[in-house]
Amino acid sequence: MLTLNHPKTENRTVEPIAVNSVAACKLLGVSSTTLTKWTRENLIPHNRVGRRLFYSVEVLKRFAAGELTGASAQE
Repeated sequence: MLTLNHPKTENRTVEPIAVNSVAACKLLGVSSTTLTKWTRENLIPHNRVGRRLFYSVEVLKRFAAGELTGASAQE
């Protein structure tokens, strides 16, 4: 979560739409080795920007809940 402390934002807490690998590991409760394996096997959807990988928070939540597996994770 990200807290915005600016007069126009009224100190709202905002959830990011995508996170890096470190945050994705924390959200899923897995090691970086496991996340890397899942990413290489295309078991978990990800986006690449240059050399960096990003994971959708919504997709991570669905993956953790067991709603996405294998081919259905490619949505």
